[in-house]
Amino acid sequence: QAPHALFPSSAEDLAARAHEMGLPAQRVRDRVGDLGGGNSKVGLRGARWAVKDPDLFGGFARAIFEAYADGVEAGKKPGALRIQIPNVALGGEMAIVRARLEREQKAVEDEYGIALPVTYVAGIDTASGALSTDEITKHVDAVEYGASELTETLFAISRDDAEQYLPKMLADRHFPA
Repeated sequence: QAPHALFPSSAEDLAARAHEMGLPAQRVRDRVGDLGGGNSKVGLRGARWAVKDPDLFGGFARAIFEAYADGVEAGKKPGALRIQIPNVALGGEMAIVRARLEREQKAVEDEYGIALPVTYVAGIDTASGALSTDEITKHVDAVEYGASELTETLFAISRDDAEQYLPKMLADRHFPA
């Protein structure tokens, strides 16, 4: 989901959420507004959000790394960590995000005295990401292609709309099968 979808949209609901968090309502409204709206396939999403708000994503990563390290200290044998950044369109985005996450990784490794087995993955969800894969792969250990997202962004059609449109186009052989 896009960040704005995680928050209520009405003024009353935002005010109630602000009260629950002990924050001024206007501050919460402004911050939610900053996150953008509209089409969840474009805008402030995934890698772009991580570039814009690196401390937030660094905090997420640190929490994951610390939870893993705590598990190791408790005698558990967790599997390898896989951190996937969605909607990567450019190699530079992934370079910025990975560098920030690796700083948190190193800090936790130093603090706990263990090596964290992390695989960094780029989620390729747009045509620009697919066309930039060679540059993106310089900054990740793996890529994962979002077939649905790629189809939606390439043809500018949602799954719901496709059900109304594609059967006719396929039947009439106007669309490659």
